[in-house]
Amino acid sequence: MSILKYIVPIRPGVSSKEDSDVRQTSGSTGSRSAEVILHSSESSSEPISGSDEVVGLLEECGHDEANAPDSPSPTTSPVTCTRIVPLKPNQPRLKFPMRQFGIQDAVKANPIIHDALDTIEEMSKLIKKSPRRQVIFQKVKNDIALDSPGIRLLCPTRWTVKAEAFTSISENYEALMETWAEAKQINNDREMRARIGGVAKQMESFDFFFGLELGRIVFSMSDNLSKALQGSSISASEGQSLMKMTLVAFQAIRSEDSFSVFWKTIEGKRQLCKAVLIADPSLPRQRKVPKHLEIGSSAPEFANIAEDVYRKAYYEIIDFVVQSIKDRFDQNGYKMLSKLEELLCDSECKLEDYSDVMQLYGDDVNQQRMACQLLILHANLPHEIKSLVGGMKLKGIIAFLQSLSLIESELYTEVIIKLAKLIIVMPATNAVSERTFSALRRLKTWLRSTLHQSRLNWCMLLHVHKDESDKLDLAIIGNEFASRNSSRQELFGIFP
Repeated sequence: MSILKYIVPIRPGVSSKEDSDVRQTSGSTGSRSAEVILHSSESSSEPISGSDEVVGLLEECGHDEANAPDSPSPTTSPVTCTRIVPLKPNQPRLKFPMRQFGIQDAVKANPIIHDALDTIEEMSKLIKKSPRRQVIFQKVKNDIALDSPGIRLLCPTRWTVKAEAFTSISENYEALMETWAEAKQINNDREMRARIGGVAKQMESFDFFFGLELGRIVFSMSDNLSKALQGSSISASEGQSLMKMTLVAFQAIRSEDSFSVFWKTIEGKRQLCKAVLIADPSLPRQRKVPKHLEIGSSAPEFANIAEDVYRKAYYEIIDFVVQSIKDRFDQNGYKMLSKLEELLCDSECKLEDYSDVMQLYGDDVNQQRMACQLLILHANLPHEIKSLVGGMKLKGIIAFLQSLSLIESELYTEVIIKLAKLIIVMPATNAVSERTFSALRRLKTWLRSTLHQSRLNWCMLLHVHKDESDKLDLAIIGNEFASRNSSRQELFGIFP
């Protein structure tokens, strides 16, 4: 069994003291993590294992829901949590770097990309939330024989759909303009006509077209990194490596040659848009800096050609993205987690190279015993694990420690009980916990709002840990369920 077999996050919403304790699990706000163990409200406080989940669920199937106490609605009912073990005060705090890195907020500091994001969000709502306009849009695409994907909704809270939303608008540019023209004619609502006219006007401006094409490139690279970082078993060192590779790619496109290619590309696309008359790039109105904000006495400088204005915006947006990613990974808690992983994978076991880790945990760690046990561990690792590097070696070591018997694990008390568990309970990504919240929402729908709490717990365990539930022998579970009651034995008998 995994060391943290059933450690899953709990959705917020519980009352009083539980609420204040559960909030400690929120990694995205930088607060301390907590070890949360789920179990049935009628069972003991030990973690659930084996086929007990299925048998417990079968037991709950006979529960009289009509006599059950009032059940809260799906939006307010958390999974029961009866044991929360907060980490020690010296546990490093982590603000998880895997949640879109705050890139959307960072690039909004540039007015071009800011307006493009707002316009695309409005356009996607106008199409996706109106069946009538969807039919018009599809009819226009069929008339002009346009083979392109549909419009993707730009959701501010989703991590990896921004590039797809930008791409869908770019590839359907002409079809959208014809859709706005037709939808405006048949709509009598003044407010809706104004919204449609507003997005149509924006699509005719060069600023929007420039922001759309540049955002498509920038968010494609950031979304690609975000998807790679959402793996359930990714380590901190692997995340750091992926981040550095992406930053190298961003630095590669931040050059004069790359901008020249990009500028020629969007100029070519602009000329090919026959149904849309996109305005030519123009110089902004020259505005003097207010006197109280002036630095020095030299005369203000203004761009002579429009290309210089957009070159500055191009570099600025890329710089915002790069800095946003760096800020997410350049934090003390994340560096400490990387050091812990390196310590476990270091075959030389030089604890003096990890003095900051030893200083953080102080008396909690016996340095002499840990150095000795790390030497024993690396001497007994299989050759296939020793040959691995980075995060793969970490996974191999964790798998090796999990395969040890109870007696063998006594040889690695400092390594297993302290070092390995510290690494596992501080995940390098919060994507898994976010998926747990989504799973609870899918499981407890409005049609299942009367689910008893303990039955919901069993269902959640089976739903979240599908890889383990698929390994269960249903015949053994059926026989165990039937053997608990004489009437069941008469009704079901024995399964072969």
